[in-house]
Amino acid sequence: MKRKRDSTLIESPPDWMEAILVALNDEHGIRRSEMRRLVSAWEDSGRTVEGMLRDSKELSKELKPYVYGEHGKPFWWAVPIPKGSGLQVMLHPEGPQPMTRDELLRDEPRLMFLHLLLNPLRDKLSHGPCGRCGSYYLKKRRNQKVYCGRRCGSLASAWISTRKKLEDERKKKVGRARALIQEWDALRVRPETDWKKWVHGRDKDITPKWLSTAINDKHGKYKLEPPTRRDIVPKDKARHTAHQRRKKNPLQSPQVTNLTTGPASSARRTPPATAQSHRPQPTPAVLAVPHKRRQTHHPQT
Repeated sequence: MKRKRDSTLIESPPDWMEAILVALNDEHGIRRSEMRRLVSAWEDSGRTVEGMLRDSKELSKELKPYVYGEHGKPFWWAVPIPKGSGLQVMLHPEGPQPMTRDELLRDEPRLMFLHLLLNPLRDKLSHGPCGRCGSYYLKKRRNQKVYCGRRCGSLASAWISTRKKLEDERKKKVGRARALIQEWDALRVRPETDWKKWVHGRDKDITPKWLSTAINDKHGKYKLEPPTRRDIVPKDKARHTAHQRRKKNPLQSPQVTNLTTGPASSARRTPPATAQSHRPQPTPAVLAVPHKRRQTHHPQT
C-alpha cells in the first residue's frame, strides 16, 4: 500500500534579505538595473506574481523556467540543513548551465528576485528607492514610505528648507534690482557711470557680476531685464567723438569765435596770464664806467 506524503511550504531564510538588498543597491550597472526592473514590474502588478507574468509576455518568457521549471524538470531543489534545535531548508537552483558573460549577469538578478519572492520579509521591502540616497530598504514602520531612515529624512528636509530660503532671497534680490533699474530709467540727469555700478552703489548686495548673470540667464530663474535707456557716453569717448567731429568740420572749432570778423588766426585766444607775469621785473644792472680825468694843459713859462 502506497502512502501519500504531505508537502511542506518552504520559504527562503529571512537573513537572505540582506543579500537581496545588496543586489538591489549593487554598484554594477547591469545587475542593479536588471534587479530593479524585475522589482518594478512586481510593484506595478500589485505585488502579485500571477499578474506580473500575465501582463508582460517578455517577463513571462524570462521567469517561467525559474518558477515552473523546464522540460518537466523542477528548477529548485530543497535541501534540509541542521540549524539550532531543528532543520532549515535551503533551496538550490538546478546545476550550472553554459552561458555567456551577459547571460550570467542577467541570470544572477533573476535568481535573487526569486529568493525575494520566497522570503517572508518581502512585504517589508520599500515600494521604491529612498528619496535622498536612492537605495532600497526594509521598512521599520508602516508609514515609512519616502526615506530609508531618520538621517536621510533630516538631510532631505534641511536641503529642501535651504533651497526654499535661497529661492526666497533670490526673488527679493531680483525685486530690489528691478526697482533700482526702473529708478535709473526715470532719472532726468544721469550720473557719469555705468548703470550696473550705479545699482551696486545703491545696494551693495547687488554686484555688477550678479546683474550680468541675471540678465543673461537662459533658464528663466531671474527674469530680469536691462534698462530701456542706454548708458551715457563716457568722458574720454565724448572727447574723442568731438575731436573727430572737429576734424571733419573745422568751422566748428572752438578757435573760431566770429566768422564775420576775419580769419581764425586773428581770433585766437590769448593765453591766460600766469602768476609770473605779475611779478616785478628785475632792474637791469648798471655797470659803473670809470670817468677819465680831464687833463688841463698849462702854458710853460
